[in-house]
Amino acid sequence: MIGIAVLLVLVVAVIAWRWLFPPFPDEQHVIALYAEHEQEFAALTKMIEGHCDGHLTPEATAVASRIDPRMRVVCDYDGTVRFILGVRGLITIGPERIIGLTYIPGDPARKGSVVPALGPHTQDVGNVYLRQVDNQWYIFSQNTD
Repeated sequence: MIGIAVLLVLVVAVIAWRWLFPPFPDEQHVIALYAEHEQEFAALTKMIEGHCDGHLTPEATAVASRIDPRMRVVCDYDGTVRFILGVRGLITIGPERIIGLTYIPGDPARKGSVVPALGPHTQDVGNVYLRQVDNQWYIFSQNTD
């Protein structure tokens, strides 16, 4: 009986750990997610346009949840929308690395350094690196600590 209880506790602990600390998405994961949900990302961006107040409408929240329930959406004054898919680091101190997808309607050079691939140089602190995946769509990576 104790063996079953220990096994059950281990299973619950593993499930909780995977839910609380999912694997950090890599470049290929973000590309695949965009390819799979391209129309939903575009629709979500349209829903957010002109409504950059920090709160998503219930409809936009539902679309975002269908793409990835953990995804956070942030918009900027110029129409740029960031879909944050991964945050690594100690949340109480601040994230060390952020990765996701971003829609940039204007000049991407104003938002970061456009690179052909997110490689070792993306370890530089503070810089935002952008890899284009489609017209006005980029993977972004940023180290903050």
